[in-house]
Amino acid sequence: MNNFTTRAITGGVFIATLIFSSLWSLEIIGLLFLFFTIVGTYEYFNIVNHKNDIQVNVYFGYALSIGTFCLTVASHLFDIPIQCYALLIPLILLLFVFELFRLKVNGFNNVLHSLIPTLYIALPFAFFVSSNSFHLESLNDYNGHFYLCFFYALWANDTGAYLLGKSFGKTKLYAKISPNKTWEGTLGGALVSLLVGYLCSLVFNEHSAIHWMSIALIVVVFGSLGDLVESMLKRNFNVKDSGKILPGHGGILDRFDGLLLAAPAVYTFIVLKEFYFSYA
Repeated sequence: MNNFTTRAITGGVFIATLIFSSLWSLEIIGLLFLFFTIVGTYEYFNIVNHKNDIQVNVYFGYALSIGTFCLTVASHLFDIPIQCYALLIPLILLLFVFELFRLKVNGFNNVLHSLIPTLYIALPFAFFVSSNSFHLESLNDYNGHFYLCFFYALWANDTGAYLLGKSFGKTKLYAKISPNKTWEGTLGGALVSLLVGYLCSLVFNEHSAIHWMSIALIVVVFGSLGDLVESMLKRNFNVKDSGKILPGHGGILDRFDGLLLAAPAVYTFIVLKEFYFSYA
C-alpha cells in the first residue's frame, strides 16, 4: 500500500476506536488510555535514550506513570481517597536513592527523564478521562459527550489548520520549531473548531453553547501549543516520529501531542467553573 492509503486506513481505524470506546463505557475508555499511557511512556523513554548520556530508570518510570494514571482516575470516578497519592511518594524517593547508588553519568538527568512521562503523559491522559465525571449526573448514567466534543474540536482544529494553511498560509507561526505551520492555518483551525463546539451544543444539550465552545477554544489554544511542544521534543532528540505503532502516523505521542497540553487546561477550566458555581 502507498503511504496515503496506509495513513487513511490507520487514521480511520484509530478514530473509530476512539469514538466507539467513548460511547461504550467509562471502563473501556479508561483501559484504552491506560494502554496509551504505557505506550506513550515507552515512546518517551525510547526517544531520550537516543542520547548517550541519558539512562532512564524505566522500572520506576513505568510504575510512576501507571500509578499516577490509575490513582488520578480512581480518585475522580470511583471515590478512591486522594490521599492514596501518598503511595507514590516512596517510589519517587526510591528513584532518587536508587540513582544515587547506580553511579551512572548525569544521574540527576536520569531522574528527571524518568519522572517526565508521569507529568507529560500520565497526568494529561488521566485528566482527560477524569474530566468526563463533571459532565455526568452519576456514573450509572454514563455518556461520552465530553470525550466526543473534545475529540471533534481537536480534529477540527488539526484538519482546519492543515487545509486552510495549505491554501492560504503565508505567515509562519513558529518556523524554528514547526516550519510548516502558519498563522492563517492556525486561525482557520480555530474558527472551524469553534463551529464544531457550537454544533456539539446543539446535540449535547446538557450544557450551554458557551460551555462547549469554551472547551473548543481551550483545545485550540493549548492543542496548538502541545503540537509545538512535541515538535520541540523530537527536534531536541533528533527523531522524526515518537514511535511506529500507528503506520503512516507515527506514535501515540505524535497523535496525542495536542491533547497532552489541552487536557490539563480543559480540566482546570471545568474544575474552576464547578468551584465558582458551587460557591457563587
